[in-house]
Amino acid sequence: MKKIFIILILVKLSILSTYGQFNWRIDTLHNPIPLQNGNEYGGVLKLSADGTTLAVGAKKHDGWTGFVEVFRRDPEDGTSWERIGQTIIGPEGGRFGSALDISEDGNRIVVGAPSPGGLSHNGYFQVYDYHEGTNQWEPIVVNSINEESVLDATGWAVAMTADGTRIAIGSPYIEVNGSALAGEVNIYDLDMASDSFIHSETLHPIGEIQEGMRFGTTISMTLDGSVIVVSAPYFDTITDQNAGRIYAYKTNDGINYVNAGLKTGGGYFGESIAIEKVNGEPVMVVGRADSRLEMYVGVANPFWSAQVPEVINGTMGSSLGRSVDINSSGDIIAGLLPTSSSPPGIGAVKFFELDGAYSWQEAGTIEPLGTMIAENLGKSVSISEQIFTCGAFYLAAGAPNINEYSPPPLEMQPYVILEMNKVCYNSLPPSKLTSEEVIIHPNPVKNGFLTVESVAGSCLVTVVNTRNKEILRKTVNYPEEPQLDLTDLCSGIYYLKVYDGSKKLITTKRVVVE
Repeated sequence: MKKIFIILILVKLSILSTYGQFNWRIDTLHNPIPLQNGNEYGGVLKLSADGTTLAVGAKKHDGWTGFVEVFRRDPEDGTSWERIGQTIIGPEGGRFGSALDISEDGNRIVVGAPSPGGLSHNGYFQVYDYHEGTNQWEPIVVNSINEESVLDATGWAVAMTADGTRIAIGSPYIEVNGSALAGEVNIYDLDMASDSFIHSETLHPIGEIQEGMRFGTTISMTLDGSVIVVSAPYFDTITDQNAGRIYAYKTNDGINYVNAGLKTGGGYFGESIAIEKVNGEPVMVVGRADSRLEMYVGVANPFWSAQVPEVINGTMGSSLGRSVDINSSGDIIAGLLPTSSSPPGIGAVKFFELDGAYSWQEAGTIEPLGTMIAENLGKSVSISEQIFTCGAFYLAAGAPNINEYSPPPLEMQPYVILEMNKVCYNSLPPSKLTSEEVIIHPNPVKNGFLTVESVAGSCLVTVVNTRNKEILRKTVNYPEEPQLDLTDLCSGIYYLKVYDGSKKLITTKRVVVE
């Protein structure tokens, strides 16, 4: 496998937090294949929740054909990143890599290509699984319902649950009830028996549907998939240039979504959104075009009804919140793309930490490096969970337009930044289970009891059916209480999911009950 050359640069954040001085390591990824000027490598990226894997898109490559690459961090030194699998090339002219999401373990990705063959064709998306043995990304069958649509921009936005079993796909240009460019979002669930994704439901805007509102322009989903938010940033733009709406949906049964409220804002409200559960409550971060962040906490039903948001204002013209992300500890990162600078689009990334009861304070800034010109640093950002015992995490930020506006072009590739914060800069993640360290028997289950052996002794396990509906949840202790009682289950195929002490999914094992 060809090595990726990574440049390490140490920088110091300009602000001290309650944790002390922040230290950041910046790893610059240079693509191993020749890149074209202006292909927007790093314009879209997504970091896995466990901080080990990064997917990067370059949607403008080769005449908007686009490609996606995936990198994995070396578990031994924690600093080296190598590409895994092949470069995934999209359909001609498809803008492949316009949208990305990745499972928590980094072994499954979903990629959007909203305009295969040009704007006269329907959009496209695909799910891929990584096979370590062959070092290849292989597509999973998806039974899409929009294959016959024209100009629907399917794949403009995508989202995936942490376990990779549910995806949400935005089609913001599709016609709904006679309204052009109204938009919809389709939900697909993994059918484990056939190892394919099947359509489960379609989400439409709550209340009024307007022509040109583009519902599905951005989508964000909590790691467990229990809450999903969808934007329609062009709602009511004909009469109010500062309009836009965000819609919330939640699931009470783990399968179907119900309406959970909407919020109307300003500044093309919803062009940048992220949601995650923080202390059990869904927290949504919204980046607005008028340079400010708004944070909403789902403490009411419907979400955010009559709620005054927590607000962080950026400087005039800073475009604070051009991209945003949040993890379950409440850490927030936001990109800035100022339009008033010369040359335009230098950019930066800001980090905010949770301070008290759903209040945030600025904790650091990452600024452009050296004399790099027009890099658009922060056009895309992504954050991992707090995977270190001291609360540190990884983040990634794209700078897709280095030197694009300063001819002649220099021999410098667009790059992606990977950092880790807080005082445990040189720490390694805590030890965790591997799939090989979990053994189940007997399989098939004939007497109603399944034994789970784990070298960690204690681990959380769940049993789901072929539609991924949870049937059983239990913490097993080996060797004291290693058995699961499956006597109440009907004969058939089930799947056992095993989680380590940090609630990271370690493995999924097929179980047959006779």
